[in-house]
Amino acid sequence: MKLIVALSLFGVLISGVQGLQLKEIVGTTGEPVLYDKTNAPVFRSYSDAEYQQYIASKQSEKVAFVPIKHKPDNLSPDARFGFMNINRVDVSWALQGDDVAGYTLYLDLNENGDLADDRPWKFEKNGDKYELVVNAMMSATEGDTKISFPIIFKVQIAHIKMQGQKDMLTMLHFGGSIRRGVLRVDGKEIAFGLLGTNGTYDRQGDCVLIDKNGDGKLDAETPKSSELYKLAEKYINIGQTSYQINVDRFGRSLTLTPLAEKRPDRAKLTPGDEAPDFSFTDLDGKPHKLSDYRGKLVLIDFWGSWCFPCVVEAPKMVETYNKLHDKGFEIIGIDRSDKEETVRKFIADKNMTWVQTREEDDGPLNALFRVDSWPSHFLIDRDGKVIRFSNNWAKIVEEVDARIGK
Repeated sequence: MKLIVALSLFGVLISGVQGLQLKEIVGTTGEPVLYDKTNAPVFRSYSDAEYQQYIASKQSEKVAFVPIKHKPDNLSPDARFGFMNINRVDVSWALQGDDVAGYTLYLDLNENGDLADDRPWKFEKNGDKYELVVNAMMSATEGDTKISFPIIFKVQIAHIKMQGQKDMLTMLHFGGSIRRGVLRVDGKEIAFGLLGTNGTYDRQGDCVLIDKNGDGKLDAETPKSSELYKLAEKYINIGQTSYQINVDRFGRSLTLTPLAEKRPDRAKLTPGDEAPDFSFTDLDGKPHKLSDYRGKLVLIDFWGSWCFPCVVEAPKMVETYNKLHDKGFEIIGIDRSDKEETVRKFIADKNMTWVQTREEDDGPLNALFRVDSWPSHFLIDRDGKVIRFSNNWAKIVEEVDARIGK
């Protein structure tokens, strides 16, 4: 009887521990901080007449767009107009000034079409550039409740030269921001951050940053950083537990929901990490493995014939391959989404003689290497370790030349 009772109590204890392990972990965040390390979209400016034509064209599109209904009274006749996406709405703006007098921006942050009730934002001159950091509160509706949330972004004046035309006045929009917080996992505090765009943090391309190495920093800049997770990945491993990721739309919190079974750890892809081995079948049905190429410098090239930069790079890749193949340079091409006949015709026309395979949209190799832009190049050394990841062929060929080209 005592043994039965003891076993029963032990079962209760185990059940209690498992219940604790399956409890959601919630971390709240602080105020957003500007993150301007990513590429900035360019927003062109329009004259008043051009802007009115643009409004007419937008009416037929299924986008959230708020046109200007009322302008500030002191707006000059030569003011420029445009729009930018904030909180998933295309809001309008008016810009007046020049490089001598400076610039003032009227931005419809309250999304009512009235620029007269919006504060004027003065640009500051930073070196030879006019820049403005907008740090403001916005409102949105959650269910039946109206809430306020902070937003921060940077805009920069840019003059773009168009062939045969006058310089075009544009604005670069740096919409990235990070909200930081701390998670308590297994009795330990782990720093985290939410990297969002234009006031929201829950899109598939937005990111969660986790301080995996405990150095107090969040690495968002190393390509394929082990501390950065796109929300499209859906899951994250911390310790021996896998969690489903859930991010509040406005970045106020991160919720991690434990899974009953641990998912496989994702591949490490930063310089010095051993590249994940993989098997594939080429277009002729011949099997290959990455490890078959040990002793050679290998470029893994994720591409598609629909990708304009891939098409532009192809002749340059052929030139490098023909020059360095006999010195131990190999390429593995992984096409995404093209039909086989399209791939065969393309590589024949471009004289791309290295081994090729192809995958559909959600192929396992694209998932393994976390490819989300094309082209994506991974350079692997003779020992099977990652040298570099880049979307830019020029940067890859610099590494190749440095190692065997000279």
